[in-house]
Amino acid sequence: MADDSTVAVLEASREAAMREKKETLILVFQKYVELASAHTTACDAQGVDPTATPWWRWVVGFFREVSRVFKEDIEEVKFTIDAIIFPPTVDERIAGLWADFKALSELHQDDVA
Repeated sequence: MADDSTVAVLEASREAAMREKKETLILVFQKYVELASAHTTACDAQGVDPTATPWWRWVVGFFREVSRVFKEDIEEVKFTIDAIIFPPTVDERIAGLWADFKALSELHQDDVA
């Protein structure tokens, strides 16, 4: 049987791992916005629709896969991501994916309730 100090160490380790996971998810979304913004700006300057490029399709697929795999974890930091990473100033083409995720999340919650 584990003693109290072992349990405390395990709980502290678990909390640290969960905090790190949340911070990592926030960083992933932050990098997504940074890279997508740079790509969008470059494409707009060249007169190319950024959403029609293979790069965009790959990044959108990656974004959706991360959103699916880590759905429960993202739910825990959704309001932080919404406020910090996707403010109203973010290009609507980029923010649209986040809006899609939130809409699907809300639909799923309605099904569960």
